[in-house]
Amino acid sequence: MKPFSSTNSSVRPKPLQSAAWRAAWILLLCLTASPLFAREGARERQATLSEHCERILSDPGLKGGFQGVSIVSLRDGRTLYAHNEDTLFLPASSQKLITSAAALDALGPDWRYVTRVLRAGTVDPDGTLQGDLYLQGSGDPLLETADLDALAQAVKRAGIRRVRGWVFGDGSRFDRQRYGPGWEWDDMPFYYAAPVSGLNLNKNLVRVEVKPGMRVGDPVQVVVEPETMRVLVSVRARTGEKGTSSTLTIGRETGRSVITVEGTLAIDAQPGAQTSQAVTVEEPALYAAELFHQRLKAAGVAVEGLSGEGVTPVGAAEIARHESLPLSALLARLNKPSDNLVAECLLKTLAAERTGQGSWSNGRRLATERLIGMGLPSDGFRIADGSGLSRHNYLSARSMTRLLEAMYRRPDGKAFIDSLPIAGVDGTLRNRMRETPAAGNCRAKTGTMSSVSSLCGYVVTKRGETLAFAILMNNHPSNEQARIAQDRIAALLAEWDEK
Repeated sequence: MKPFSSTNSSVRPKPLQSAAWRAAWILLLCLTASPLFAREGARERQATLSEHCERILSDPGLKGGFQGVSIVSLRDGRTLYAHNEDTLFLPASSQKLITSAAALDALGPDWRYVTRVLRAGTVDPDGTLQGDLYLQGSGDPLLETADLDALAQAVKRAGIRRVRGWVFGDGSRFDRQRYGPGWEWDDMPFYYAAPVSGLNLNKNLVRVEVKPGMRVGDPVQVVVEPETMRVLVSVRARTGEKGTSSTLTIGRETGRSVITVEGTLAIDAQPGAQTSQAVTVEEPALYAAELFHQRLKAAGVAVEGLSGEGVTPVGAAEIARHESLPLSALLARLNKPSDNLVAECLLKTLAAERTGQGSWSNGRRLATERLIGMGLPSDGFRIADGSGLSRHNYLSARSMTRLLEAMYRRPDGKAFIDSLPIAGVDGTLRNRMRETPAAGNCRAKTGTMSSVSSLCGYVVTKRGETLAFAILMNNHPSNEQARIAQDRIAALLAEWDEK
């Protein structure tokens, strides 16, 4: 490129007469041309997307771990960056995207759970049921006590004033395997590892509230809400001196419905996370039946028998029903807060809808068939459970971006995308990527377990191009460093301005 050109070809510069003139002329050329050459050099030196990603992944804080990354343009299907994209990783809760996609494909966005109340026996003219009531679940993971109140009122409106028999909870829609394959035994008392049943209530949890005793040395005071006979409480904790550190622990004995409260609680301790904890209930159907028994009495329906667990007999008459949110809304209740029980119920529901009874084994098989039909390679994933709590799940980054691309292009894909947490706004991303280009833009599912961290979803670039990305990270000494790297990549993509 010539730095100057003349509009008159007959005009020629005069020969340079001296070394001083030649030096001045060279200096002028350099000063005039340097902005052009600087711009060319800047273009040549601009780091590519791959170079930026590699730089992020080479952070010393990630040393010792390994990562799988896939970034794909949804405009034309190009792979923009790939790093160990075919290696299988533990996905943690990003597994919920697998479950969500399979459920949406099999059931459709408008599908709902239905919980029914049925009677076995005849009703006398005075409103006495000569028989039993059955609360029959279909696997709804979000049934609450308030829903039982509505069902009890519906029973009363149906003309039943007295029940001579029992109230049974029927959770037979799912098999009796309550805990997922590969779940760790010491997780079982905690809310995120609630047992799974065809009849669930209050996420199969009770809340344990602990207060100091009246005097130092007294046992602590324990309240369980809702009140139920399905759990026993073993109190070994004592009230400590004013101002002392509390060592209170709340748990549940493995395989038993015995809540344990141990340690000490200072007499001046204030309510907080240490003194209030949700604890799982071992047999959900029995728990639901007992609470329905209570709500019937509160509604004015006398029950002479007790509560228990049983299978609804053939020919029982339906007298009331509760319908859940549609699946499109359930997916948001699954993915934004990362609810394990919702995920496991959906996986078992795939089997229940096909075979009449939900199980993990049949749910895995049916979900696998659906995902292969969406274009995922059969060797690119392995399903153990629906939530990702199991360490027997495996997934490659390439498989995840294929799933994300398939769901993006589906007519009902909006329900899937809308269910994802939004960076800096809600769900498990509400406190991440704030004040970055990804805030309010990136929609993605997180995944976290010990030494496992993942982020998979969508982001829109500066030019308005939607990208699907999967970042799977295992074996890092610090999940915090892994999350920082994930957020940096998501922010980079949101800011990216290349064609």
